[in-house]
Amino acid sequence: MFGRGIQLVALAEVDRESIAAITTALESPSIASLEMTGAIGGSRWDLAVLYSSRELTCRPAGEVTGRRRGTTHRAAWKVSVAADDWEALTYLLHWRSRRLSNGYDYRRECAVALHTDVRDSLGRDRSVIVMGDFNDEPFDSSIERELNSLRDPRLVIKRSEDSLFNPCWPLCAPQPEDPWSGFGTYQSDRPRTTSQSQFDQV
Repeated sequence: MFGRGIQLVALAEVDRESIAAITTALESPSIASLEMTGAIGGSRWDLAVLYSSRELTCRPAGEVTGRRRGTTHRAAWKVSVAADDWEALTYLLHWRSRRLSNGYDYRRECAVALHTDVRDSLGRDRSVIVMGDFNDEPFDSSIERELNSLRDPRLVIKRSEDSLFNPCWPLCAPQPEDPWSGFGTYQSDRPRTTSQSQFDQV
């Protein structure tokens, strides 16, 4: 898991027991974990970070939530990730599934709450990373419009006060030289326009 220079792995759909089992199986004293699995409203966070404690320092920096019609929306958990001369505020998330009837509205509200917090962080000149399982694709409204996530880094530089660069667009389709190659991070058992989707993004 931590080969080839990888220093941090973020996980979703985990609980305290599974995190402990993974950490034990890795059998490395230099790998530390940070779990975000507490209850929130009628739901529960299900996030964790495994990282190289020799290279990085990770500490929780708070929840980002929204609230609409009495429902609390789990937008993201903030984690400060730092090395010797570098620090980034990392937003980790796992948004509601598409299989639920109210999933679209829920994800949209999460994006609105998250963008408000991200814009505040960018306004303080902080480096920001947003990553996780969005259960939406880069071109969906929650990500492209509400979160203001763009595929053109030149536009992001021009609009740096509230825009994010999404490098995952090339993963939304097969490579031109091989149209049968795999793509995306999720394979659907009920495809409409595609059987593979790019729900996991940075």
